[in-house]
Amino acid sequence: MATILIVEDDPQVGQTLVERLQGDGHDVELTVDAESALEMLRRGDFDLMLLDIRLPGKSGLEVLDEMRNDPDIAHEKISVTMLTNVDDPTVEKYVSERGCDYLVKADHSLDEIATHVGEKLKSDF
Repeated sequence: MATILIVEDDPQVGQTLVERLQGDGHDVELTVDAESALEMLRRGDFDLMLLDIRLPGKSGLEVLDEMRNDPDIAHEKISVTMLTNVDDPTVEKYVSERGCDYLVKADHSLDEIATHVGEKLKSDF
């Protein structure tokens, strides 16, 4: 299956997603902040990243921009889905222009998010 990086600072949401996606047979790693996410991206080989927008330190949007400009991150092969509680058309457009999906957590259950991941992986790989 796929190798997935979850960047989520809410421990309950992060752990629930990890358990659900591991149950679907994926290899999953979880981190809670932007700096560790970038470090993991530099040393890991991920197929997909679920990235929260509001994180300690840098925002998820800053992570997205930094990974696109970092030669040590093979960003072109990492599919990114932004997870957020920010329902903002301007942010959604910004994320979409960078080729990423955008899901508002309040509009989707964690099972729906996991289902989205499965569908995304089927369409991308």
